Amino acid sequence: MALKKPFDTVTIKEASETEITIEGYGENQIPTEPSQNTAGVVAREMMPDKNFKIHLQKGIPPGSGLGSSAASAAATAYALNKIYSLNHTQTELIEIAAKGEEVAAGETHSDNVGPAITGGFCIVGQ
Repeated sequence: MALKKPFDTVTIKEASETEITIEGYGENQIPTEPSQNTAGVVAREMMPDKNFKIHLQKGIPPGSGLGSSAASAAATAYALNKIYSLNHTQTELIEIAAKGEEVAAGETHSDNVGPAITGGFCIVGQ
């Protein structure tokens, strides 16, 4: 189920190298190496030939069970899809964001990224 609060804010800009900065909850524990960060993995998956500066303003505490890593992955997927008119469906965005979740949770899963992308209540099955 998606909640209106708490929430993260993700800012994405093209850059010469991919860089991730974090403020707020978990700023000293969330990886900033793009290959180890859900937002970085999603950006590379969607736009492998571009680099981005991704700033995460974390309002969702990591490890709280509220989908902190999913929020970053979903916001990045949604933003890049809109900015670059990639025309991915919601299902495709969920699948892409779930790949980002793999670095945080050790496996791809859609239970948090699904609601983060679609809003509301979601039932996820295999």
